[in-house]
Amino acid sequence: MKCFWLISLILSITLTSQVSSFEVACRYEIETGFNELIPAAYCCNVISDHHHVKEGILSISSATGRHLVDKKDTDVTGFWVYGSHFDFFPQGLSKVFNNLEVIIFGDCGIKRIGKNDLKPFPKLIWFSLFVNQIEVIENGLFDYNPNLKYISLRDNKISRIHPNSFDHLAYLVTLRLSGNLCINVNANENRNQVVDLIRKLKAKCSAPEVITTTEESINVMEGRFDDENIKGMTSRLESSVLMVTVAAVLWICIQ
Repeated sequence: MKCFWLISLILSITLTSQVSSFEVACRYEIETGFNELIPAAYCCNVISDHHHVKEGILSISSATGRHLVDKKDTDVTGFWVYGSHFDFFPQGLSKVFNNLEVIIFGDCGIKRIGKNDLKPFPKLIWFSLFVNQIEVIENGLFDYNPNLKYISLRDNKISRIHPNSFDHLAYLVTLRLSGNLCINVNANENRNQVVDLIRKLKAKCSAPEVITTTEESINVMEGRFDDENIKGMTSRLESSVLMVTVAAVLWICIQ
């Protein structure tokens, strides 16, 4: 009987640790500081600074705060976070605010972002991830965001950018990449400057070719090794560890 309760406790702790959620506290405001690209955006400005998100474990479940008159969650078009600590791009944001055109994470410590993080936001026009810890811009990061006009990745630690990352963004007029390891240039409100900057980053930031014989390594280089693959492998690894733990407890119990 003791073994039964021990196994139940292990399962309970494991399942609880795999799925957690948190709510964000919003100060709702109408922001107009987006140049002419967006006349105005009804924004959730996150006012809490204690969030600490680990990949695949925490997700945004809801938002608190008093909406402006006649406004509701579906009217929110901007999400702005500054100074809160997120190791990785938080999940669940689109389930709370599904009409976002503006996403800004400033000085949040984000280390990695993948195209599946941005997939739920096809209306995205303004994306800013400034003063974070990003090192690599993966293949297809903005595949699901063809309407982007403004991207800021300044003051990260970017050393590699897939050469085709920005080619399909026909409306992109501002691209800010200053303060990174492989490039230190901005193109502001000028499509021709953006095209020239994209040409420069292909020369300076493209990852060198790597000769490999493993399919997994090829997938990484071609960008097919995306967030869902990584999370799937993480989940399988956690399940394997759980099975080994339960088996060990059972073996001890029958001795």
